[in-house]
Amino acid sequence: MHRLRSLPRFITSAGDLGTMAMLSCPVAKRHATRIWEAAKRDGGITCPYERLVLDSVGVDEAVSRLKVAGIKAEWDRCTLIGVVACTLVLEDTKAHLESISIESVVPVSLESASESDKEDDLRRITVDGARSLGGKMAELGDVFENVWLSGGGGL
Repeated sequence: MHRLRSLPRFITSAGDLGTMAMLSCPVAKRHATRIWEAAKRDGGITCPYERLVLDSVGVDEAVSRLKVAGIKAEWDRCTLIGVVACTLVLEDTKAHLESISIESVVPVSLESASESDKEDDLRRITVDGARSLGGKMAELGDVFENVWLSGGGGL
């Protein structure tokens, strides 16, 4: 079995390690999981969208998301981890907008400050991830941030 130390030194970014893990997952699941964990832990400087993926899903779910995502024209310039990030940004934005919509109708008065801060942190991670992807995802992040920071009044 190959040790992670045997990886070439030029493969150091989290994106490269994540891509290597997703490509090797179908044939070497345990090895792919170790590479994925190394990307989370030792991947060096990461883009916000890479961090979003690595912190949100495991390699198995990332591969599943790739299969379901299919081929879309706007994703042709994305890396594999970028495509997974696009699916997460879309899913997370939808969930956040649903939450904002509900909060605008039924204010949550019993929510603690720490829960509110956690929700804001998750929304910020989604916006930063969307912006780092560029293009239409960045536009989506900007629109979502405007709705979020305006208190959902734009819904």
